[in-house]
Amino acid sequence: MEQARDTRKLAAIMVADVVGYSRLIAANESATLSRLRACLSTLIHPAISERTGRIFKTTGDGFLAAFDSAVDAVECAVAIQTRMAERAAGELPDERLVFRIGINVGDVVVEGEDLHGGGVNVAARLEAAAAPGGITISSTVYDHVRDRLAHPIEDLGEISVKNIPYPIHAYRVHTSSESAGRPAATMRSSGAARAKPRLRLNPALLGLALVAIAGILAVWRPWATPPEKPIAADSELTPAQQAAAAAGQILSPRLPRAPSNERNMLLVLPFTNLSGDAEQSYFSDGMTEDVINALARIAGFTVIARNTAFTYKGKPVNAQTIGQELGVRYLLEGSIQKQGDRLRLNAQLIDTASGNTVWAERFDRRMADVFVVQDELADRIVGTVAAQLRRREGQRALAANPETLDALDLSLRARQLRATSSREDTLEARRMLERAIELDPRFVHAHTQLYSVMNQFFINRWTAEFNSPATAKAMLDIAGKAVSIAPSDPTARAAYAESLTLVGQHGTAVAQIESVVSNTTADTDLLRLAATVMARSGELERSVSLMKRVLQFDPATQPGNLGSPLGSSLYLQGKYAEAADYSSQCVRRAPSNILCRRWYIASLAQMGKLEDARREAAELMALSPGLTVSEQSQRMARSYRDPEHVRHHSEGLRKAGIPD
Repeated sequence: MEQARDTRKLAAIMVADVVGYSRLIAANESATLSRLRACLSTLIHPAISERTGRIFKTTGDGFLAAFDSAVDAVECAVAIQTRMAERAAGELPDERLVFRIGINVGDVVVEGEDLHGGGVNVAARLEAAAAPGGITISSTVYDHVRDRLAHPIEDLGEISVKNIPYPIHAYRVHTSSESAGRPAATMRSSGAARAKPRLRLNPALLGLALVAIAGILAVWRPWATPPEKPIAADSELTPAQQAAAAAGQILSPRLPRAPSNERNMLLVLPFTNLSGDAEQSYFSDGMTEDVINALARIAGFTVIARNTAFTYKGKPVNAQTIGQELGVRYLLEGSIQKQGDRLRLNAQLIDTASGNTVWAERFDRRMADVFVVQDELADRIVGTVAAQLRRREGQRALAANPETLDALDLSLRARQLRATSSREDTLEARRMLERAIELDPRFVHAHTQLYSVMNQFFINRWTAEFNSPATAKAMLDIAGKAVSIAPSDPTARAAYAESLTLVGQHGTAVAQIESVVSNTTADTDLLRLAATVMARSGELERSVSLMKRVLQFDPATQPGNLGSPLGSSLYLQGKYAEAADYSSQCVRRAPSNILCRRWYIASLAQMGKLEDARREAAELMALSPGLTVSEQSQRMARSYRDPEHVRHHSEGLRKAGIPD
């Protein structure tokens, strides 16, 4: 009998309790309980209800509440702490009720009106770490609210808490009353409050919201190695550099140059409005902002913030000069032309070192809804440019002297080698990634890539223990290590979600991947991992949809992706011809990829092309001696939720003549 699945959802969880509650109760139980009930009924319940939250549990000295929005949860916490401070001003110090509040966004288990699980546990630990009258949030909450609040946010770094096996990156949200006298250097301003996440029609306001966070991260980089050469005085800075300083994108009167290890900094120039109507510039400006924001979310790339980018608007530019001024390696520029119900966008990516164009494309669309088109085009540009950047950087690393490679170069070089799908190159990629981890044990992208390399060994039978449960457990451990290093890193969390399918935890895997991949995600690595999780969990249509978005953004995707999860999901839906088409492309581009060949052979057999299927089966057996249907079924059964999918695949292999 199949075990009932837990009902799960993603929620913003607030946990709060009264500081020194036992002392207050001991001093005057009746008065303390009366004041607490009054606070709950007249202050806390209304504040939570106003922001569509609900209290799902009370604990005597506190409560737990759930919200659909991280922004609503934090704004509610700020309102509660502000009102509590105002209320306390008229009370005796020994009678004041002071709350600590912790907030986390995470996966929770739903049981009736109650919520349980890791998402709740982390919020509770953050609450315990909060200062009296304070608000502590996790990095997942910070990612949602950092440019949507008018309140300063202080980075507390990673903290260790009870019963959580990995450190939590925590932040403190300051209310106006408590931050008034604090030194500015300890704060991170979160930008101006906004009613909506997009303000395309007023780029100036959006720039103010972006500048404090995106600017500091993109330009200042306080953790980076300082430059070796002396920095020019303010009077010697270029106009763009002076604008960056004036806008608060750097916290020093001198502009730091990009450090030598900042391999892939990117500047997006304002798209030129070619519509012949100056009033239409809002559209080209809004598109530029969307692309900047979306590219900034792609792991491994640093994007110069909006205010600096817009200092170049309407001016002639030289890519090499900009590269020298701002220390960026790549420049993205483009133009937009609207005529009637048609839209044309041209974009090109330029290497600032050489001035050469490394990629260019034209997008033509019919205008139905202006903002929908804007979103779609921004996503497509982001996905395509991210793929080009990664491919370009990988090629650059391959040309480098192996003796001088640092952890970042090693990971880029390994990524390029992995793309060949050959055993020898993948083995070399594994060595490089292990070396990268030796150089920098907390370099999360080396860990996530090592997980992917191990996955290639697993699916292609390249290790003696390829069919061992211990191998699946080792892969789970690698992905788990990546998450422990960077709990909010989307690629690490997506890899961990995929690894959970190897040990049969499909419900948790789907919940995990849905927390990092949305309908607007343009990162092809995340989309591919999500497609794999969905395929193994039985969500075949969603898997195919995700993979076709990968091909939209990156037509030259790694060939293995065409065989699985794309070809495999189409096969399991009975769409054998389409499955054979994609799988055959993989076989042509990566002849040694065993996974692609398996799905190609099964698809041919189910189409009735038995002669072709048996010829391909003979080539597969030559590549992978000893392969049997039962062994493949046993291994597939570990990662696929539905036994019928395992049987369906085995049926195709048997028809093609693969031995049992």
